[in-house]
Amino acid sequence: MNTVNITDETVEIEVEGFDKLWSFKGKLTIPRKSINKVYLRPKELKPPWLRAPGTYLPKVIAAGTYYGPGRKEFWNTHFREDCLVFDLTDFDYTRVVVDVKGAQEIIDKLS
Repeated sequence: MNTVNITDETVEIEVEGFDKLWSFKGKLTIPRKSINKVYLRPKELKPPWLRAPGTYLPKVIAAGTYYGPGRKEFWNTHFREDCLVFDLTDFDYTRVVVDVKGAQEIIDKLS
């Protein structure tokens, strides 16, 4: 699971528990100006094919950094209902996909 803290300037995603180990990351700080769109993960959305470093078990966990043609994504999800997708520009990642509590509330705050 992940905790999201929102300020006027940034969105900070804190990776919790063993997910730090699986994803090889403890925290992401995203400038709000880099966020193009935030939405619930559609069920058909899957991580790109190349993972380095990270962990993947189909329908169980996707955690870590994933690469696809022209993109770099961070995933930390156990494919739960409350899973957010951040589409980004001018940031280290082009997309961030994370499980959170209260996903719709976070979307509302960032709208």
